[in-house]
Amino acid sequence: MTATVAPIDAYDADAATLKAQQPNAAASRRSKAGITDTSVWQLLCTISIVCYSLWGWYLFTFGVSDFRRGSADIQDTCPIAAQLQALDRIVPMGVLLRCCLSTKILRIIGRAKAVARNRNWRKRACCNPWTALYLGCWALPWFWLLGLVSTPGLGPPAINVAGNWTVENWPVGCEVEAPFHGLLQTRLWACFTGILLESVVVIFAVRSIDSPTAFGKAGAYTMAVPCILGLIFGPADFLVRATEVCPDIARAIAYLVVVALATLVKLVLRLHKRLVPAAVKSAKRPLENKWVIAWFVVTGVEIVVLEVLVETGVELKGGSPWLACGAPWKEFYFPRFKGLIFWEYVSLVSFGFWVHGVWWRQQHDASFVSTRDLLSSTTS
Repeated sequence: MTATVAPIDAYDADAATLKAQQPNAAASRRSKAGITDTSVWQLLCTISIVCYSLWGWYLFTFGVSDFRRGSADIQDTCPIAAQLQALDRIVPMGVLLRCCLSTKILRIIGRAKAVARNRNWRKRACCNPWTALYLGCWALPWFWLLGLVSTPGLGPPAINVAGNWTVENWPVGCEVEAPFHGLLQTRLWACFTGILLESVVVIFAVRSIDSPTAFGKAGAYTMAVPCILGLIFGPADFLVRATEVCPDIARAIAYLVVVALATLVKLVLRLHKRLVPAAVKSAKRPLENKWVIAWFVVTGVEIVVLEVLVETGVELKGGSPWLACGAPWKEFYFPRFKGLIFWEYVSLVSFGFWVHGVWWRQQHDASFVSTRDLLSSTTS
């Protein structure tokens, strides 16, 4: 049997057709990195990430306002007054710039990973001027805050459990009356923690940018950190200090139990492969999935209960008296009660943007499937 040989020009025509159908190298790299032209998922995930810093800055503005009110006569002599005013403006500007740059950074990192399938992608991404600008927008406020929280009197909040360390070591020239020491220090640490947690989520997101499962779970543990810290330096601190029996002790215990249980339930919903991780991979929109709705319901119920517990407090409430159940220094532990509630409000926004960003990427970027996820899906 004699094989039929096609004319050479026919093969040339087929080759030309295939070449025309193949995407160019840049488009191929963008496809491998999961980058869409609209960059919708990048914007959604970026808004979710900067919510950590926005939460800290929101509390910080209250601290600066209270401190300005308590130190109106010494604004010219207090060495930290001008720094606080400057940070109150720089932090939100940095958040806005990082939000604008994050989509560009994710594209750069994705392209670097697509080109260099080894550890060299980190060097390629970090040497980009846009990455350097992003790091500068993060480093300036964070290291400035690091210098302030390292100042004697504004140091680690855990020291205040032992007594009035903050008041005794308060910066010279900035002497104020109680309760302005605690109102500033607690909010200053919230701002510092918020920017730090944002950086942690960015690191996890970058490391898992080409793995759908790991990328979808990024930030799950980090979202629980404000709850854990808030419980330690809020209700737990109050219960340790309390020397008298009063109804507010039961409220603090209920507050602690509600937050602990809600945080545990939300972690399970975020991490179990059949719950929220499965929801972002389905064709349904996130708000049509029962497990995503369950996360919002748990958080909503938690917020309502916590608000009721705080608003119905007898002595454990905002303002004077600055003594609750015999526990002194209420200005150091009560702001954590309110700060944690504010975080729960912010987490609703952060979680909503994150699941929608991950879902959008799963639905619109067919190339967003890593070898590890393919192996896990075939073996299960």
